[in-house]
This record gives sequence, structure tokens and C-alpha cells, in this order.
Amino acid sequence: MPTPGAAYAQTVAAGLEVAIPYTAAPGDGTQPSKVCVHLANVTASALSRSGKAVQFSGVAGSRLSLTGTKEIDIPAMWPANCPFRIPPDTSKPAVAIGFLNEQITTDSQGRPTRDKNRTPTYDPSATGGFTNAVRPVAFGDETTEVTIGHAAVPAPSRHPLPGSAGLDHRR
Repeated sequence: MPTPGAAYAQTVAAGLEVAIPYTAAPGDGTQPSKVCVHLANVTASALSRSGKAVQFSGVAGSRLSLTGTKEIDIPAMWPANCPFRIPPDTSKPAVAIGFLNEQITTDSQGRPTRDKNRTPTYDPSATGGFTNAVRPVAFGDETTEVTIGHAAVPAPSRHPLPGSAGLDHRR
């Protein structure tokens, strides 16, 4: 049943494989792309309700690989805003970085919430935001950023929309 002042977004996929940069795979199963994100059973959702903190959820079993070599195995449940680096070995140059189960809260204007140093920060009282199952950034001749499994909800409006007079927006 619809709830006035509420918004819900969800992304679901049985499986995804995102290659950066994309290169068609030959029939022998090799991975010609530099970075590849392999995801299974992806679910990302966001829920906003008037007067309540935004709620996020995300699940996806996955692995991250570099030119066909598995670099990171990721369990289906990982912590929010979990950073990753490919390769994980910091003595080698980074080929890609990113976040798993990224959860970003937003202010009433839809901008990411920030701390006193203007760094994006999670605000547990925010009523809007977005989540990404995975957001990799691959480095190379050009930097490529990809958002995978995205769900976003705006903060509920404190002002009724035209034509909605009489609806209770406080629930």
C-alpha cells in the first residue's frame, strides 16, 4: 500500500560481469579486459520515509579480477562503504580502487552529506540517499568509473506537492 511521503528503490540482477575497459572475450574463456567485476545475486535497495532515517540494504556475492587472475573474493554480505584496491598488494601500483556496498546519505537538496572538512560522510539521521553494490574506478590511459547495482531515494519533501492538499505527509 502506498505511504505518503515515502520512496523505495531497488535493483536486482541474477548475475553481472562488468569489464573495464570492455573487450569482447574470445571463445576460450580468457579475460582480455584489465579489470573485471563478477557479481551474482545482486540486490541493492533504499527506503525513505518522512521523519525516519533512510534505510539501505545490499547483497551480492562476487569476485574482482585483474587480467583474468582473481584478486579479491567477496562474500555476499560485506560491511557498508567497504573500500577495495586491485591489486590488494600495496607494493604494486593500483590498477583499480572502489567501494563495496557503498551507502551515501544526502541532504534535503540531494547532495551527499559531508563532515566539517567537506569529506562525504554517513549521516545516520539523513532521510535520503543512494546505495551502489559496487563502484569500481579503473586506472589506465583514461580513468573509468562504473556504478553497479544502484538504488536512490530522495529525502521526503517537507512541502506538499501541488494538488496534494489534505494528504498527511508526516507518516
